[in-house]
Amino acid sequence: WTPTVQGCTCALPAGLSLQNLNPNTVQAGFSGTVTFTGSGFKAGDLAVFTNSVNPLNVMTKNTALVSASTLTASLSATDTASPSTWNVTILQGSVSSNALPFAITSVTPPTLNTITPSFANMGKDTLLTVSGTNFSASSTLAISNASATITVNPSVTFVSSSTLSALLSSTQTQTLGIGTFNAFVQNMGQKSNAIPFDIKAAKPVLLSMNPSSGTTNASLTATLTGTNFQNNAQALINEGLPGQLLVPTTFTLATQLAFTLTAIQTQ
Repeated sequence: WTPTVQGCTCALPAGLSLQNLNPNTVQAGFSGTVTFTGSGFKAGDLAVFTNSVNPLNVMTKNTALVSASTLTASLSATDTASPSTWNVTILQGSVSSNALPFAITSVTPPTLNTITPSFANMGKDTLLTVSGTNFSASSTLAISNASATITVNPSVTFVSSSTLSALLSSTQTQTLGIGTFNAFVQNMGQKSNAIPFDIKAAKPVLLSMNPSSGTTNASLTATLTGTNFQNNAQALINEGLPGQLLVPTTFTLATQLAFTLTAIQTQ
């Protein structure tokens, strides 16, 4: 009804009503924004979460007013740490709205199906695509040795609940070393199955040798320059030809090796 006060027609304020929560269900450990839709909202309204099992357990959150029909509030991982159910109301001064249910559920463990590519070369940054299920914005990727004494965590970007993008850095490949490792996804304390992931030696590239020639029957020490050199590398001379030699090298850098030929070897 519309009353008339001193000859003026005035509309009563719209009643406070809560119609929807988004999301209304989250997994334990959720950190983010809850949006409240309804009517009659004002700046300074509070969102009140009352535990449905223990009504004395009440969590009150400040809200941000978007419009008279929309409020938002932030929940932290601490707020949602344990599975539980709540009744949510909007409190405006001494007036409370109707209640809507809000649930915090147990975290579903992620599953890991594939990592593409399934290997990285030592000393190279490698972008990985991780596929599986039940991924979240807080998911992490771990790669560790069999005894779990060495573990690295590539930088992860959440793409969807079934896809993560991860950057394994060159430094992390060197931390792991060459070999086969276990890779798994962790999501809010839940760990997926593990799948194998390899770190391989990168193919060496030889760019130059100095000196590039020598004298027969005289010893020769030469420096090799290139990329992806490893300790214990060997120099192969005259591959496939008579007089083929395989000689040890002295490792200086990943870009530099040295080797020595004796006078007998240069005959």
